[in-house]
Amino acid sequence: MSKIISYTTKFTPRQAINLRDILIDLYSNETFLKYLTLMQGTQLSIVIEPTVLKAEKEQMYAYYHKVVCSVAMTLFTDLGWESVDKYKADEILKTQCAKDFLINTKTGEQVPFLEPKSRMTKDRFRKYLTDCIHFIESQGYEVPDSVEYKIEQLTGLTGFKNV
Repeated sequence: MSKIISYTTKFTPRQAINLRDILIDLYSNETFLKYLTLMQGTQLSIVIEPTVLKAEKEQMYAYYHKVVCSVAMTLFTDLGWESVDKYKADEILKTQCAKDFLINTKTGEQVPFLEPKSRMTKDRFRKYLTDCIHFIESQGYEVPDSVEYKIEQLTGLTGFKNV
């Protein structure tokens, strides 16, 4: 297999007498089972470690850069923009969704500026992320949720949702 595919999942071992009951949440996870089916015949490494909870803003940044910017790259490339990578897609999204204006109260002149994501509060970044998704979807493209995106990358199948 030329493409290396990794899979990460979370589960909480249950209190039980036998190993099967302890790991029931893991082996009843449909996505995990699809991954094992996909990787049959391939030697796998399993690492088990305690989950470190990421801050919400960190999770939003990860979703933005992994999912939203990937869809935006496709959108802008399809619209005819040349050599669009994630950095350029990010910059274009900022011009669409993080633009504000400084207003000179004496002259009424408006000067546009782009708000840096690093200076956004968690609530402001959430609004920015929502605005980016609405902008992309207004162009006829769908931005998957994070679970749906992971399943699509893992299996190549679309339309799955975490229920």
